Amino acid sequence: GGYLNFAKVLEATLNGGRDIRYGKHVGPDGDPDESTCRTFDDFLAAFDRQMEHAVRLQAGEANLTDHIHRNIMPLPFVSLFMDDCVEKGRDVTDGGAHYNTTGPVGVGTATCADSLMAIRSLTFEQGRLSLAEWRGILAGDFQGNEPLRQFAINRIPKFGNDDDAVDSLAVHITNKYFDELDRYRNYRGGPFWPALYSVSAQIGLGNHTSATPDGRLAGMPLSDGLTPMYGLDINGPTAALRSVAKIDQGRALNGVIVNQRLAASLLAAPEGREKFARLLRCFVETGSFHWQFNIVDNETLFRAQRNPDEYRDLVVRVAGYSAIFIELSRKAQNSIMERHAGDLA
Repeated sequence: GGYLNFAKVLEATLNGGRDIRYGKHVGPDGDPDESTCRTFDDFLAAFDRQMEHAVRLQAGEANLTDHIHRNIMPLPFVSLFMDDCVEKGRDVTDGGAHYNTTGPVGVGTATCADSLMAIRSLTFEQGRLSLAEWRGILAGDFQGNEPLRQFAINRIPKFGNDDDAVDSLAVHITNKYFDELDRYRNYRGGPFWPALYSVSAQIGLGNHTSATPDGRLAGMPLSDGLTPMYGLDINGPTAALRSVAKIDQGRALNGVIVNQRLAASLLAAPEGREKFARLLRCFVETGSFHWQFNIVDNETLFRAQRNPDEYRDLVVRVAGYSAIFIELSRKAQNSIMERHAGDLA
């Protein structure tokens, strides 16, 4: 079903439907300013309008892709093993399957929520920056504004720390995404089942996304799946769990991925392993699913970057898959190393 970049939706909201870096039209017109966005709720309503447009495009792209697959790449062999295809006499690409769904993906939940929080705090609560000033700062990639960038990174609440102010924005983003997809049917007449993962798409999408108000620089990766932004879940894995659990994951029927690194010492002793088991039970009991871990220290990963030939067998969990660490791109390696190494002490 393709990937929808939530940070790009916010970018279009800030810049009147245009890409900040390239000026291309990506959404409905309408520059937000102090006359049209007097409150943060006004700004959030403008964000919702851009989300509606983005989901409409995503659903249309998915249906076009499905149409092309049916016409030029039917799957008769696969259809033999899919329930109802033989009975109906229809290929799986033509709606023959019993479960006839398409799975669009939303990417960058934490990046978008953290950025909305920065705008709410610095513009609508503190009055330190106008929306026009935000546009200029992001277009300039925070050049000459490093103190502001560091303030946004270190002083504005971040998703993943059990802070309702920012977590509620993540809930708003994801619920709006789910609500909009519910309005559409796929090319075969089935439902769209949304997902909140990215595999490695957060890196490629980040390459083409401007700087964001959370302090992320242009071209850097977006947040990974439903994972808090790299290294910013500073209150430990239980706080991250509580933030993630606030998302209505039962509506993300195509899946959710949360990635986290844990201190290697955690599993060294029986009490650490027991804490880990309790954490996993709590995660499931809150209605969450698919939490992935790397239990490896950064020094090992740094050594692998410096001396790759000595670490050909070092396997790490990337997202929905595992990979040989030294075979990943440097950006992908760094994104794993920047995940906060939580502890359960």
